[in-house]
Amino acid sequence: MPVQLGEHLVVLLQGCLRDVAFLHVADHVDLTAQRLEGSEIMRIMQAIRERFPDIREDAEITIECNPGTLTEEKLQIYQKAGINRLSLGLQSADQEELKLLGRIHTYNQFKENFYLARRIGFANINVDLMSALPGQSVESYRCTLKKVCELGPEHISAYSLIIEDGTPFAKRYRQDAAKREAGEKPQFLPSEDEERQMYEDTAEILSEYGYHIRRSKCTEPVSYTHLTL
Repeated sequence: MPVQLGEHLVVLLQGCLRDVAFLHVADHVDLTAQRLEGSEIMRIMQAIRERFPDIREDAEITIECNPGTLTEEKLQIYQKAGINRLSLGLQSADQEELKLLGRIHTYNQFKENFYLARRIGFANINVDLMSALPGQSVESYRCTLKKVCELGPEHISAYSLIIEDGTPFAKRYRQDAAKREAGEKPQFLPSEDEERQMYEDTAEILSEYGYHIRRSKCTEPVSYTHLTL
């Protein structure tokens, strides 16, 4: 149950922090909500601040959330706990792509949570997007980028799908991935040329909407962007 999970994490966190002499969280803290109740997030933040009282009052504190899981009560608790940045894992604005990816939320649920967070007072929101998804086309990815840009989040993190060995996803698309690596046309996944075009479109479209581009130094095409105000 969520409460049991939260209790376990709080106890584990408190035990770990006793043995930590220094933790670089003065400027940035990341949390993942997932199955935790708002009150448990509050206790976790309290444990961190008690162990590290030097965390600055204006530190950027992020919580990662699945679209469709946020409520007004949760958001208010997050604010009270000192969380000032949300990261929403949208991935795609296309419902069919979300289904193939195994996500249970819809784009409308994401929008509802985004607008709710704005109304509550969150002025720093990140949206995660993914390219090279099964069933995704260059045009559908461009559509997702534009839809999200129109909302005006402060940050957009755009990643290319990486299929990890040993996962159910890898088993499902192993043959497609092999075809793509061999330069052949895959059945479900975008081709290498399409994936490359998506990467280029990310920079082009986000720049058009006034976003400043920062690329990761990874072998996979990954980009992280943020709005310059």
